Amino acid sequence: MKEYLFQKSAFLKVSRFFLVTILIFSWIFSGWPPIWQNPRIPPNIESVFALNKTVNWNFNGNSTGWTATNGTANGATTGNPSCGTTADGTTNNMATFAYNGALSSQTAFEATSGAVKNTDYRGNINQTVVAPGSGTVKVKGKFSYYGNSTAWGAGKVSLDLWNSANSTFVANLGCVTLSANTVWTTASFSSDASVTGGTTYTIRVNFIAKTKSNSNTAVTLGVDNIVVNFAPTGFSASAVAGSTNVSLSWTASTAGSGANGLHATTPYKVYRDTGSPVSTFLANSTTNSYTDSSTAGNTTYYYAVSDVDTASDESPLSSESSVLTNPDVPTSLNFTNVLDITLTVNLTAPTGGAASYKIERCSGSGCSNFTEIASGQNGTSYNDSGLTASTLYRYQIRATNSSGDGAYSAIGETTTGSAAVYSVSITSNGVIEYGFVDLSTASSTVGNGYTQTAQNDGNTTEKLNVKSSDAAGGTSWTLAATIGTNQYKHEFSTTTGSVWTVMPDSSTYVTAAPSVAVSGTVNFDFRLTVPSASTDYQQKSITITVQATAP
Repeated sequence: MKEYLFQKSAFLKVSRFFLVTILIFSWIFSGWPPIWQNPRIPPNIESVFALNKTVNWNFNGNSTGWTATNGTANGATTGNPSCGTTADGTTNNMATFAYNGALSSQTAFEATSGAVKNTDYRGNINQTVVAPGSGTVKVKGKFSYYGNSTAWGAGKVSLDLWNSANSTFVANLGCVTLSANTVWTTASFSSDASVTGGTTYTIRVNFIAKTKSNSNTAVTLGVDNIVVNFAPTGFSASAVAGSTNVSLSWTASTAGSGANGLHATTPYKVYRDTGSPVSTFLANSTTNSYTDSSTAGNTTYYYAVSDVDTASDESPLSSESSVLTNPDVPTSLNFTNVLDITLTVNLTAPTGGAASYKIERCSGSGCSNFTEIASGQNGTSYNDSGLTASTLYRYQIRATNSSGDGAYSAIGETTTGSAAVYSVSITSNGVIEYGFVDLSTASSTVGNGYTQTAQNDGNTTEKLNVKSSDAAGGTSWTLAATIGTNQYKHEFSTTTGSVWTVMPDSSTYVTAAPSVAVSGTVNFDFRLTVPSASTDYQQKSITITVQATAP
């Protein structure tokens, strides 16, 4: 027996020492007791804190705890908006308005009315929070609730946002109405509300209990597991240079003390659509950034992101961000009209199109020192000029739009032609004898063996022109379109005399054949008409010139 008493006494001493140690520890780390709260909310009420919270919520004695306002106290900050309305009535204090460590076997905040029949009882608990980020931020909330009475009147619990002074209603984050005994139940998340990032708000849990009209019986309400969840902030989308990808980034979500942290494997969800609003799930992300490589070129996409906690609760979607992707890659690079100093570069437009194209070029086998030679090209063909003959050129092209440049096309190459050589030779003997011809009389080479043949012995297609000189020997004869005194006419034909063309004077070339292929030939016949009068009758000589030029 003594041994038993000794053991019991020792146990009590240890327990007291342990209890004192815990109380001192709590005193040191919780700060001076906030005795001005009415009443001070006891520790240990379970509370779930939202991701992206900037202050801690807890009921464990920490200095950022809740303030309780019972009944009519404190004027405009009292009352209970009826499921989101701002009506505020003068009512009676709850009989019990405090933490309960065993409310239907659960730690919770209890609000129990008085027992006067047909009477309203109200109160709220509140604390402030700063919405994360900046601009418009979405928020939603939920909570667990409980109700009990032996003779029900009515009960209501709501979760609301008020301004920082707790004087103006902002948004409802959830509301339940009770008219019968209700075991602990978790409400569904509310619809999203919008607040302004960086702004201080008051979180209020409001209670209203109305006793039955004919029964002096109290109504008990309870609340626990309060969740207020803000959307991720700092969200942005940008086109990735040199590709059609999109890079997403946002501020990492954080949890307040006591809150559920980010989900271990799928902490973020990415959503994408080609229009607003965004609602289509795209992918999970393990970090606060994501690269979307499933995009098409030159297309506008809209994105948003949410976070997910360890309870698999998903936040509202972040603000949306839209981006125009860079164009895709041009294909089928090829060349036409390749000459000695000019050529045409052709391409197939990328899927999705582009605003314009940038063309780069270098010269030499295997060269890589590309230089941009053209930008803002709208078509799929480009005429390049000023090149060097017999030189290999390499080209690469990329499409562009207002977001930036896409990836380079595959390199295409071609070699320019040799320098153009325009040359003609007379393959016949090159001599014509008209013999003795009377004044005002014509003589031709047709059928008398003096037809001349000119051949293109250059390396490209050419044009042949022809001209004749004045007649020399004694008194010269002047070449003209008509005959006269000491004035003769000279004509040519490339159709064996069917059509004759006048050579009007000694300085003018006349086109005889506009296009003659390499090694092609042209037959010339000539017809001379003697002047109508001549100062002398000496032998005359004439020079005929055939010229090769570019067509």
